[in-house]
Amino acid sequence: MMTLSVIVPVYNGEKTIKRCLLSLLNQDYSNMEILVINDGSDDNTLAIVNKISEEYPEREIRIINKRNQGLPQARKTGVMFSNGDYIGFVDADDWVEPEMYSCMLERAFSLDLDIVSCDLSYDYKNHIDVHRQKMDEHTVYNNKEAISAVNNRYGVFPNMCNKVIRKSLFENVKFLHGNFCGEDYSILIQILQNKCNVGIVKKALYHYVQNDGSMGVGGYGGAQELGYHIYKRILYQVHKSFDSVTIKEYDNYFVNEFMFFVLAMGYNKNYDIDKIRWIQKFIKKRIVHIISNKHNTILCKGTSVVMCFSYKLVIIIFNFYRKFFVKWN
Repeated sequence: MMTLSVIVPVYNGEKTIKRCLLSLLNQDYSNMEILVINDGSDDNTLAIVNKISEEYPEREIRIINKRNQGLPQARKTGVMFSNGDYIGFVDADDWVEPEMYSCMLERAFSLDLDIVSCDLSYDYKNHIDVHRQKMDEHTVYNNKEAISAVNNRYGVFPNMCNKVIRKSLFENVKFLHGNFCGEDYSILIQILQNKCNVGIVKKALYHYVQNDGSMGVGGYGGAQELGYHIYKRILYQVHKSFDSVTIKEYDNYFVNEFMFFVLAMGYNKNYDIDKIRWIQKFIKKRIVHIISNKHNTILCKGTSVVMCFSYKLVIIIFNFYRKFFVKWN
């Protein structure tokens, strides 16, 4: 029976850590350890985790305390101390379905997979939005096919938490410092550049809770600023190292990411005109490929065209779409 290490990084998670851990303790897969990486919390997080650990003495809950260095470094610590054949990640404000790991590891075992990825449930205050992977769950994909799925946004998804990953694939991964938009992508894309295979589970087993404290909400700030520069660094390496088809796929992923940064600027009116002009130039050079890519949504294609001419109009369109077509709260 394969062993699993589930890594739960937490910083000041006193309001949500109990729900998260109970969802792991209620898993129907027993051959697993839970590593709680306390990333310098100064609230009641540690006391809550200790109490839960005492209430479940038969379960392996390991608590590792460290100074606050951000999510990637907390994950790195978890990987270093893990003992499992496979590794899973759960953020402290999220939770998982009881059959998540039994279902995914059964798929990994039956098809000898290095990575298994499930669908995602985006949990808002008053509704749930399920993100489904448009891939065949009976097919084994190689790493290049998985990278294409991530960058074209039709499967695998850039999240770390909806996956189980063979531990050996983390051997050469560089975990960056700080909290920034794109943390998951920066790790996953390194893993997928290894020779590996990937399978799909078409069930929404992971609940990705959306709240006002998330980095993707609240406007443009330090997390977006750092993410912008890290994305540009990744792009530089991609353009230097890969073939033209792969480069176009990476470019396609970052078109959306860069537009999200502009939308964040519009949210709190924190505009950086130099960055906006660079993003507009980036999109203009790739507009034909963006429009012709069958995986891009009509919204993505349309806003990309508009972005070439007016970033303010893109912000207006997005706010209109959010208000009238998406049930946010």
